[in-house]
Amino acid sequence: MFDFFVSHATADKNDIVDSLVFELKKRNITVWYDKDIICYGNDINKEIDYGLKHSICLILIVTKHFFDSKWVFFEFGRYSTYEKARIIPVIYDISSEQYLQIIQILGNIKYIDTKSKSLIDTVQLLVDNLHRIKENNEDLTIKDQIYKLHKAIESKEDINSGLVSMSISEFIEVSDSYPSHTVFCARKVALEILRDIGKVLDVTFDSSQSTRDFDFYLETYKNKLNKNIFEYFRFIFNSDLYSMDESYLKLINKALLYVLQWYFSLKYQTPSRIYSFELIMPGEMKHENFLETDEIDYLVLREDLIASVDTAIEWYDYNYYTYLAIRDQETQKIAGYITVLPITEDTYYQILSGDFMDKEFTADSILQYDFPGLYTVYVASIAVHPQYQNSNAFFELYNATIDLFLELAKEREVYINRMIAEASTKQGEKLCKMLRMKKYCSTTSSTDVYTLTLIPPEFKLIGTKGKDFMNLYKQKYEEYKEYFDEF
Repeated sequence: MFDFFVSHATADKNDIVDSLVFELKKRNITVWYDKDIICYGNDINKEIDYGLKHSICLILIVTKHFFDSKWVFFEFGRYSTYEKARIIPVIYDISSEQYLQIIQILGNIKYIDTKSKSLIDTVQLLVDNLHRIKENNEDLTIKDQIYKLHKAIESKEDINSGLVSMSISEFIEVSDSYPSHTVFCARKVALEILRDIGKVLDVTFDSSQSTRDFDFYLETYKNKLNKNIFEYFRFIFNSDLYSMDESYLKLINKALLYVLQWYFSLKYQTPSRIYSFELIMPGEMKHENFLETDEIDYLVLREDLIASVDTAIEWYDYNYYTYLAIRDQETQKIAGYITVLPITEDTYYQILSGDFMDKEFTADSILQYDFPGLYTVYVASIAVHPQYQNSNAFFELYNATIDLFLELAKEREVYINRMIAEASTKQGEKLCKMLRMKKYCSTTSSTDVYTLTLIPPEFKLIGTKGKDFMNLYKQKYEEYKEYFDEF
């Protein structure tokens, strides 16, 4: 599915829509935009109708040109028949008379007024709204995942996957337009999957057996499937064929999603590629490398939270231990990095207040590891390029960071007493909790601040190096317990 369908007047493409779509795509948002989708020779009505049916939200661009565009009114009216609550009007500079007209058209639909907002502000509001819609509507997320699996299976070049793909396509079309046929089409998908997966699971069939004998299929596969997957198949096969209950149909969708995930994983997924990375040691980062880390930031982080390239270079030039990065040995491209800033006491309390922005920190906000003692560090960011997010990249960064702290402890008698971090993503939140960090407060930027005391040890690390680090800090605490307690 698409996250957004952009409905607009042709006259607004260059001045408004192109830049809006560009910014949304930078945030990994999928957009149905006629300029990118409709090719010469396509049936325009058919393509638009498909986009409207398979988009989670419709962005309605309202300008002075809106009132003269027949396509915008067609798309608005058509999408309203599907889901009016997911239309997001974005109003630009229009006259008072036009404003009254659009209010009459929209009724009670809440809109975004761009009068005092930048492009980035508008995009952020759209993205935030999309996330809320997805969080509050599990069925949308399930449909989106089924759609993506359908596309992945469709791309496989064998006849059996083609048959499975065709049955999924029919299921998607029917579940949107004819809910009463949803169960019937879900059964067809499940049957095609079992027929296709038979060779993988070493199952043979009697050719005379009825292809609609669901009990036969269930009994045949009973000892070949894990209990959960077997129950999902049984639920689909034994469901009420003519049920129209909304909650019941959601369960069908969910069961089919789990079956599809199992099927795709069993038949198609290959082991994750193991990349070879090399560490860019402290002091070896070049200024041009920060253009690459900046590019990664814009792929995985909120734009309003990203420190500029100049700011990153300022931190690094002042203390080159602030950045650790790894690069793909094959392509020599930076795959990920971590920023850990030793900060002043004033900066620490500023972060605890919840009213701060990383990009406002200067070299005056951070320290150098010049003297032995206890330091407070701020984990400003951990970012891995999406290409490497299912690889060993994060673990390489994790180990490199521990090595850095071990080196500082052994060579300079520098110890990290406190750690503070800002969780701006779900992954960041999970990581903080995994380290046993505690949530301290929420920020004015709608993120969360987490804190951790390392001496005395309150943390938990995994892996051999993690255990080495924990043992060293426990040993140091016991050795100077009175001093640390007093501190």
